[in-house]
Amino acid sequence: MKVTKAQSGISLVEVLVAVAISGILLAGVVQIFLSTRQAYTTMDAASRLQEDGRFALNFIAGDLRETGYYGCNGRQLGADNLLTDAGATVNGFYRSDIVEPITGFEADPANGAWIPGPAGAGALAAAPAAVYGNLYSDILAVRIPLEQAFGLTNDVITGSSTFTLDVTNTDCNGIPEVGQVVVLSDCQGAIVVQVDAVADDVACPNATARTVTLDGTLGNPGNATTSFSRDLGADLTEAYRMVTRVYYVDLNGDGVPALFRRTDTAAPVELVTGVEAMQVRYGVDTADPPGFANIYQDANTVNAANNWDSVVSARIGLLIRSVDAVKTTPEALQHCLLGDPMNDCAGGEGADSTNADNWTDTNDRFIHHVYTTTIVFRNRIPVL
Repeated sequence: MKVTKAQSGISLVEVLVAVAISGILLAGVVQIFLSTRQAYTTMDAASRLQEDGRFALNFIAGDLRETGYYGCNGRQLGADNLLTDAGATVNGFYRSDIVEPITGFEADPANGAWIPGPAGAGALAAAPAAVYGNLYSDILAVRIPLEQAFGLTNDVITGSSTFTLDVTNTDCNGIPEVGQVVVLSDCQGAIVVQVDAVADDVACPNATARTVTLDGTLGNPGNATTSFSRDLGADLTEAYRMVTRVYYVDLNGDGVPALFRRTDTAAPVELVTGVEAMQVRYGVDTADPPGFANIYQDANTVNAANNWDSVVSARIGLLIRSVDAVKTTPEALQHCLLGDPMNDCAGGEGADSTNADNWTDTNDRFIHHVYTTTIVFRNRIPVL
């Protein structure tokens, strides 16, 4: 009878075969892990990109919806501006033009400028690029009421140079300070003044009233008239602090493009990181009788025709990129911000531009997306 000897080990060939099979299986597991991780990273970046787009448009849209508000019936009756024309001073742009609800500057990247020129228009700064960067996206400026409204403690009489605000039960946030611009509004119209001096019945945070005096002692822009030309009833009048907010695209401290907002001459605030470009077109109401926008134009065209008072809406286009570079290799892409992408991006810029001017090129590893919205100015259209 033959006896079979029990196996006491494995051969080198068997070891090599096992190692090869294990390596193949491990490579598959690693590949699945890397693919899953890449998919997760891409989806996470796309999700954050959507949030950034929503936040950026919400910031701008919120201010645009308040554009042109001067209180009860402000659009129909207009505003009586007591401020001095400040000429080409920077503060003049922010303050004396407060009754012009919206202003824009069209980017001219080829020449490293904006049209109209901000400095020549008496706006922003003598060297705009030093303030608003060298990315040369469009600049949008809106003028809106800020914070809360304050009532009057007593009537304002024609010829008076003072008015007293009721600031009871406030924490002093938003109470007009010296140098700021205030709109006093009732259903007969609005009056725009600059605060020259203030006095409180009780010091903040327990103030009950703030008396504002117009004496013409301040500049930038200052009050050309220091007395009211009509009565204001305390029961119908509300006072709002008015500000100019400027939206633009610039590099942040880390060298990443971002959307910034500047309120009056305060330091700019970074709102959303990753915004690479902004384009704005303005809806102009050229119909008679007035109604809604029947043509959209860039800032240069609106300015040349002196049609800012007829602008009733704005169309915003933002090109936003992901925070992280998630693509494995750079990808060259073209993005159409406001034109028709199915028609070679026609109509994105001014009438004198070519379709090629309307595309924005990128070539990197970031995810990009274009977000657009159209906002109608509630205070600049007729009430139906």
